[in-house]
Amino acid sequence: MTAALGTSAGQSRDRREVRSFAAVVVLVVVALATGMFVRVSVERAVQRVDQAGLNAVLPAGWIVLPAAGDRLMTAYDPLDPDLRYGVAAVDPVADTTLTPEDAAVRRLRDRGNLLQAFAISEQGPGTLGTVPTYEVHYSFVDLATPIEAIEHYLPDGAIFPGEDRILAVILEAPPDKLAAALPDFERFARELAGRAGTAATVPPVVGFGDGGRRFASIGGSTAGAPAPPAATVDLVNATVQILMVATIGGQEQAYGWGSGTIISANGMILTNAHVAMPTAAGLGVYEADPTPAADPEDLIVAIIESEDRPAVPTYRATVVSADGYLDAAVIQIDRDLAGQPLANGSLSLPTVPIGDSAALHVGDPMTVVGFPGIGGDTISLSSGRVSGFLGDDRIGDRAWIKTDAVVSGGNSGGLAANEAGELIGIPTRGRDDVGGYSWVRPIALVMPLIEGAQAGRRTVDSPYLVPGTGRESLLLDTWTDSEAECPARNRLTAYPSGTRNIIAALDHSGFASGEDIIRQWRIDGEVVFRGGFQLGEGAESGGCLFTYIYSDRGLPDGTYLLELYAGPTLRAMTTAQTTVGSVGTSGSATLAGVVIDADSGRPVPEAVVFLLVPGTNIGAWVDNPQESQIASFAKTGADGSFVVQGLTPGNTYPAIAMAEGHVTAGGQIGPIQEGDNTMLNPIRLTRVAP
Repeated sequence: MTAALGTSAGQSRDRREVRSFAAVVVLVVVALATGMFVRVSVERAVQRVDQAGLNAVLPAGWIVLPAAGDRLMTAYDPLDPDLRYGVAAVDPVADTTLTPEDAAVRRLRDRGNLLQAFAISEQGPGTLGTVPTYEVHYSFVDLATPIEAIEHYLPDGAIFPGEDRILAVILEAPPDKLAAALPDFERFARELAGRAGTAATVPPVVGFGDGGRRFASIGGSTAGAPAPPAATVDLVNATVQILMVATIGGQEQAYGWGSGTIISANGMILTNAHVAMPTAAGLGVYEADPTPAADPEDLIVAIIESEDRPAVPTYRATVVSADGYLDAAVIQIDRDLAGQPLANGSLSLPTVPIGDSAALHVGDPMTVVGFPGIGGDTISLSSGRVSGFLGDDRIGDRAWIKTDAVVSGGNSGGLAANEAGELIGIPTRGRDDVGGYSWVRPIALVMPLIEGAQAGRRTVDSPYLVPGTGRESLLLDTWTDSEAECPARNRLTAYPSGTRNIIAALDHSGFASGEDIIRQWRIDGEVVFRGGFQLGEGAESGGCLFTYIYSDRGLPDGTYLLELYAGPTLRAMTTAQTTVGSVGTSGSATLAGVVIDADSGRPVPEAVVFLLVPGTNIGAWVDNPQESQIASFAKTGADGSFVVQGLTPGNTYPAIAMAEGHVTAGGQIGPIQEGDNTMLNPIRLTRVAP
């Protein structure tokens, strides 16, 4: 069984301090049937690992995985498997010269296609000690766990003279643990880079692609927050709150809201598609979400009457046009609050002039106005600067404007203005989604939608999507473990525990070139990954198609369900199911117990209990932990309790219990009985002496 384990952000992780793991053995009876649990302590601080010739210093007790793919080394903390170091190698193509930035382009493009919610937040020249590097910061989601990553790229010759590869030295950690992990990681990284014979030359920063989105610049506020434009009052008065309503329990109720900008005095409003029409073609493609929310039954528009009071529900509106891929929509006020039609020309609402988003530059002031949930019920204004631009292969170089102005939930669809008080974009993505920047959709991209609505043309399509043919076929051929052969020769029905990558081989035909496919993976019914891709040339004639789910630390045991959807409206195409590990097999056993502090008798939360493969030497494993020797493990909850699953009846397992600030305990548990087993006595951990 594999699990994501973590410790609280406040706990120290400084492996440089000597921790008690010496060869002192104290017997503590924690009997299960005839089993004994023996407490072991061993001196440990750091370990030197010579893998793939790297000869690197790691925190003591970390598990080192075998080299795989482009990874020469992957090591993780067994107390917190989401905290990982890595070293990857990028080989030059043919006889080309590879720079650190070139390597970043290639490797991160692949990572972007592989990882969920992949987003780069910063890139540019960096250093490891005195060695120049190309440094990239990015984020992704690994089996529902947010991860922040830092990568340094440097010539392989800096460590292995004569090599022409580029090495990436990698830190991955949950966001709340990144800062605490940096000192130890820098020691690891500098020790590797410090063997450089000569300093590497790092080229200047340029943009590069990552699976469809091109980063054209990196920036941020270079001065204090600018003063809001002189037309602040006009911006506030032209911003509205849009309530999404539906009949619930026999009554009309608002179940969500967004923001919007009045763009014509007769009540035409610009907002987001995910506010006004979540089912608009293309929104599910952009979000890689095949199950969008239902459209609101109606839209209520609330108007600002006083800036220190909530907006007042006043009108109702209807969607005129929407482009789901741009996440933009135009709605028209056409009824009063009671639902009665309004006479033509009866409205004279405040508006904001439309500006030129193409004229923006990094560092220009920007103001965002809307109704974020964190701002209470009243309108909120945030000032910042243009931090950069983000491209999309379907759209162009300025698919998004990045800004350090704050955008939060409820701001969606609101107003982004330049220094002159002109509308230059729609705030759409907040900082929590995109690693420190907010994203604004440039007004230039939605002008065709606005102009069409003003001309009376209703459209809910997107020009950025390829229509389907109506003849699409997509079926599972087999599960496999390699994409090297088409059709797949190695045909599987299930995978063993510890598998890192499971691959579905599919037969497809009848698709249009460029048509979108969205894949959704579930583990034991829970959605853990969503992602999309476009089919290339020859899609209509068909052939093999591979899709996979991957985890650096190994996929957890469970039942895996793959769901596939296609086309602008994401029609359901097929599903396929497989398993990892011995899921649901008869005779599998569990072990339940509790870990307590030996001195206080209080439960120890966040402790990890490992059951090793029978016959494993505990002391040797503590000195050099190997993932392949772990039979199963579990983490204790707030009450100190744990349940280890997937055990084989009749086996006696070497066992180890570990917790931050405590001496590690080890011994034997068993023989395990069929069904549910409960330890008669708690596992007692002694605190490390101060």
